[in-house]
Amino acid sequence: MLTSELEDLRSKQAVESDSRLEQLQDELSKSADLLHSSEASMRVWQNEAQQQKEQLSEEVFELHQSYAKRLQNLRAQQGGEKRAFQAVEDELRQIYTEEVQVCRRNQEAWAEATEAAFTGEARLARMAVEESESAALRHETQVQEKLQEQLVMLKNHLGGEFAPTGLHPASHELFKQLCVSIEAALCDEVRGNPCSELRRTLRRDLKQELRDQLRSEVHSVRRCREASTGSTTGSSARRVKIASRESPPSAVRQELTRRGAALMEAFTAAAEEVLPGRESEKNYENLCPLAYIRF
Repeated sequence: MLTSELEDLRSKQAVESDSRLEQLQDELSKSADLLHSSEASMRVWQNEAQQQKEQLSEEVFELHQSYAKRLQNLRAQQGGEKRAFQAVEDELRQIYTEEVQVCRRNQEAWAEATEAAFTGEARLARMAVEESESAALRHETQVQEKLQEQLVMLKNHLGGEFAPTGLHPASHELFKQLCVSIEAALCDEVRGNPCSELRRTLRRDLKQELRDQLRSEVHSVRRCREASTGSTTGSSARRVKIASRESPPSAVRQELTRRGAALMEAFTAAAEEVLPGRESEKNYENLCPLAYIRF
């Protein structure tokens, strides 16, 4: 009985072992199939990886070549730019050196010209001062000579007691007063400013005014004489009255007196502004005695 049990147990174990072995063989075959498929996939992956590696290697090589070419071009360009920069720098240095030399020469020439200009300017200034002084002396001499001529003319006009021929006695008195006013005005103006334009303008205006008034007076007297000579009746006193009525001196006298007074006021104001004291008048009297001649 034990033997049968052992045999049964052995047969069961053998069956189990066979089934387990079959199961293991199935699993082993599955594992072998899986391994085979894995090896095939691995080979495919290796091939793909190799292809990608080769492709990447080619791309990297191409990139290396392109970068090498670009680097070579950049180096060449940089070398050209460096040579060009060096050439420009050398040219600029040469230009700067030339400009510095020219500037130094110009500074030396300017210093020489400035020194010469200062010397010439001082000489010209001295010449100008001397010329202005001589011109002032000449002008003062001319003014004194003209003043002397005017005073001599006034003296000649005022020398006689009687009126000139053809001039009314009242007009002669007016003329004497105006001559005295002109003399005083000229003396005052020359005392204040010997080189004044106002003196020349005043003298010219007064002389022209006197000429016009005297011409009109003489013309009026002549007309009166012609009228009185042509008449056959009446005495000399009547003719003088007619002449007086024809040529009344009052209007002329009033007008000239008014203008002379205005001019004298202007000259007096100018003299007070120029010469406020009597000290300058005494000094000018010593310098220009002709201005104080009285007739």
